[in-house]
Amino acid sequence: MKRLIIILIFLQFSNIGFSQDYIPMAESDKYWIYEHVYNSQTGAIDYGYMLGIGRDTVINDIDYKQLNEFDLAGSYPCQVPPCWRFEYPYKVLGVKVIGYIRDDISSRKVYFLPNDISSSNNITCGDMQEYVLFDFSVSIGDTLSSCYKLRDLFDDKTGIVDSLGIYNHRYSIFSSGPSGVGGLPYIGEKIISEGLGFLDYGLFHDWYFPLVDFCKGSWEDCNIISSINIIHEKIFLEISPNPSSGIIKIKTSKQIISYNMYNLSGKKVLSGKYMDSIDMSSLTQGIYILKLLLNDGIVTKRVVKINQK
Repeated sequence: MKRLIIILIFLQFSNIGFSQDYIPMAESDKYWIYEHVYNSQTGAIDYGYMLGIGRDTVINDIDYKQLNEFDLAGSYPCQVPPCWRFEYPYKVLGVKVIGYIRDDISSRKVYFLPNDISSSNNITCGDMQEYVLFDFSVSIGDTLSSCYKLRDLFDDKTGIVDSLGIYNHRYSIFSSGPSGVGGLPYIGEKIISEGLGFLDYGLFHDWYFPLVDFCKGSWEDCNIISSINIIHEKIFLEISPNPSSGIIKIKTSKQIISYNMYNLSGKKVLSGKYMDSIDMSSLTQGIYILKLLLNDGIVTKRVVKINQK
């Protein structure tokens, strides 16, 4: 009898993930907040941003939800790094659609189709084709997505599924892989949870973009303010040179009416009608948010000002 009980307990824990309802990744009103570590030696942070699930869209007869990237306001309260801090409540400065995400609930897989390679994070898998972002049907001993190996995030000794179970009420995959603290790399436990992604990196694994907050709810629930229009269709827009020490020019398939440029504290530093170029020479070195008013909406891009050599 005792042996039968032990076997039943083992079988229960072996199938613990599939006894629960699948928690989708691509749910509306879900937000991941990130910081960017620009100096791996000091851990200094220079900006932050947010990923959020957007509206429904259909591409090649496949249902997706848009994945939006929001630029967030912040300040530099100290002189010694890390010295960048989010403005709180989180204040949105700009937004763009970086791709399209969907769940296949029957196979317990999450798919992602990149749209914008200029995203803060590494969102492609070598090209602009759809790929499996997460696979929650894996078994112990399986390897994680080949895309992670392509990005040199895991080697042959890491990225193996060590165990499966429940973490914080979510079915999760437990593995191992590289992390970094203060520029010092190490191999540590990786937890990938349904509906969340990597516990420490969210949707896209990149140690220069740690996840600092996660929220599911309305903007009010998640302490997010501001509202801006999004260009929902994929458009051609190119800024060059970027980074720039002075003049930038914009090539786009849309008509540009006017522009506003903001620093990462949300202060407007430049504005005007777009003629042929924008002169950034008067600005200090740093990262700026360029908001363009087009003939049918608003699009935002991140531009970098560098000092002239």
